[in-house]
Amino acid sequence: MWPVQTLTLLLCLTDEEQLFAQRVPELPEVPAVEVEAPQPADAADDALELLIEAEA
Repeated sequence: MWPVQTLTLLLCLTDEEQLFAQRVPELPEVPAVEVEAPQPADAADDALELLIEAEA
């Protein structure tokens, strides 16, 4: 049903209004932000840090 209603509404508009209604809005271009990924933690390094903390 809505296509018939839309068509009826468009027929009631002037040519300029119809062109404006059919225009696809342009989306602003968003700049890409690149960030270096952190290095994955090594389980052995974590264990060594815990061992050093426990001894201190």
